[in-house]
Amino acid sequence: LGPSGGRIARSMGGVPADEALTALAHQAADAVGVPHPKAVYAIAANEPNAFATGVWGNTAVAVTTGLMDMLTEIELQAVLAHEMGHLRNKDVGRNVHVAIAAAGFGGLYAAGRELLRVARVDHQRAVAAAAADAAQGKDSKDTSGKNATSSPGAMMALAAAICVAGLATEAVA
Repeated sequence: LGPSGGRIARSMGGVPADEALTALAHQAADAVGVPHPKAVYAIAANEPNAFATGVWGNTAVAVTTGLMDMLTEIELQAVLAHEMGHLRNKDVGRNVHVAIAAAGFGGLYAAGRELLRVARVDHQRAVAAAAADAAQGKDSKDTSGKNATSSPGAMMALAAAICVAGLATEAVA
């Protein structure tokens, strides 16, 4: 999340909140026992939503105008206390790590799939070449003396293992 937890709120059109919302957020932080967020944002959106963002002390909370319009001050303070609970429990950092891991292992799965595709294409070419050689009465052994139509070998096994590792880890994440 970089140097500021507010980056996400700003990217969603968030602007620094007024004094009243900021005071509510600080009261909620005090009630939950966490440091005040570095920034409090209001996001002009009809959807009722609020979120906490940031890690390592660079935290922010954001509330949409849709949520502010539909809740009383006490209800809004309760929502902010809930968001502060995410900061206290370090849910934001944990969720970021899970997201990064899932994306990374998704990439691992994609890499395995590509290796499988390449291995299959190479194997199909070798089979076609061996068939053409056989039709012309030539020997289809490769330079190592192995038959060119033998199993695709270690690359396919490695590719399959990478795919399985990526899928299994994504399922856990």
